[in-house]
Amino acid sequence: MRRLLEPCWWILFLKITSSVLHYVVCFPALTEGYVGTLQESRQDSSVQIRRRKASGDPYWAYSGAYGPEHWVTSSVSCGGSHQSPIDILDHHARVGDEYQELQLDGFDNESSNKTWMKNTGKTVAILLKDDYFVSGAGLPGRFKAEKVEFHWGHSNGSAGSEHSVNGRRFPVEMQIFFYNPDDFDSFQTAISENRIIGAMAIFFQVSPRDNSALDPIIHGLKGVVHHEKETFLDPFILRDLLPASLGSYYSKTMSSQWST
Repeated sequence: MRRLLEPCWWILFLKITSSVLHYVVCFPALTEGYVGTLQESRQDSSVQIRRRKASGDPYWAYSGAYGPEHWVTSSVSCGGSHQSPIDILDHHARVGDEYQELQLDGFDNESSNKTWMKNTGKTVAILLKDDYFVSGAGLPGRFKAEKVEFHWGHSNGSAGSEHSVNGRRFPVEMQIFFYNPDDFDSFQTAISENRIIGAMAIFFQVSPRDNSALDPIIHGLKGVVHHEKETFLDPFILRDLLPASLGSYYSKTMSSQWST
């Protein structure tokens, strides 16, 4: 994974709200390979898969026998025509003058030593302890970042992103989740009340050189190989994980029908 380190200019900003019907973000249960290319994580995932199958819990993946076309067998809410994963098609996109340029606040600051990473069993999440805010992109206000999640494939260069652009999936996808702190005291409260949250997805591609900005993240992965493991991260700058230019991005509004 050492060279899957260059963020692409494609940014997908999702405004997830209960006011739009028929768009479903569907995350059935457990994904193989989210913990990374470390061999230990593969072995641990295999054990989890066997346990979930034995207990009757649903298992899912992004390809093969457990791919998106089969998710509906695990969850009825996954049977809609507009659901995650999203394939962004340029010929269906339009330039929206109503969408302002992304405005970031706090992203240039170094993270505190209390920022930690957790293996959730379906992905690796960074729980943010500092104040990071975003506005623009059609968001109704100034939204606060709650957490960062990663999705990647089995090896360098393999398709690991959740979403795609014109049918192309990328080796790594980073997702930052936001909520409106003026309306809710926490991200979970916003979800439980089916209100607007934001999700910024950044695609990564293979680079001929390493990006040292991701060193704290990669180092942290070694401490969360197994399910429920947690570790504190060395300081990093969140802005350095984003593309240099934020002038162009895709935006999509979806509903807050979550299946976990």
